[in-house]
Amino acid sequence: MRAHLRGDLAKAGSTLGPLSADSLPSGREYLLRAGVAEARGRYEESATLARAAAGALAGRAHTAQAHLQLAGALAGAAATGALPPAECLPRLDEAVAAARAAFPALLAHSPAPAWLALLGGEHEEALALAGRAAARATGPLARAQAECALAAALGAAGRTDEARRALERARALCPGTARIAETAARLAPPAAVPVP
Repeated sequence: MRAHLRGDLAKAGSTLGPLSADSLPSGREYLLRAGVAEARGRYEESATLARAAAGALAGRAHTAQAHLQLAGALAGAAATGALPPAECLPRLDEAVAAARAAFPALLAHSPAPAWLALLGGEHEEALALAGRAAARATGPLARAQAECALAAALGAAGRTDEARRALERARALCPGTARIAETAARLAPPAAVPVP
């Protein structure tokens, strides 16, 4: 758990080991596995684990964390093209709403509302939400994920230099996070096509 919070994805993944058919993980373990899967860019796996965590966790704050984890996985799937935005938007909205209903204070620390605003085309709202999450997120991985949301929102607003700086902050916090490379690819200028 500590390795995950510190952003040490290799150590976090190796200490978890594979899930076995004869063991039933706790809700917190499901949540931890979902976070590692999202950080590695395995969004479908992360979403499945986050749903399991939401069903297994007791307590409003932990349930909200599971719904926010699901929202992060859905946003990642949409950003990579694995989930069409039109299909993602209602699911993402539902996950954020469930987190808000369970424990509203956690939304200020999560990039999930920013991803929702960005996917809905509300760039200014996404900027405000992502900036707030980047300032309030705790731990290197959470802050790196929030900086990626901020970079995506800045890029959508045409502020690419600021977006690149946000990605640099994310890299410094947790360099192995898949979302960093995915966001950087979206910010990259289109390749020049040679003229014959």
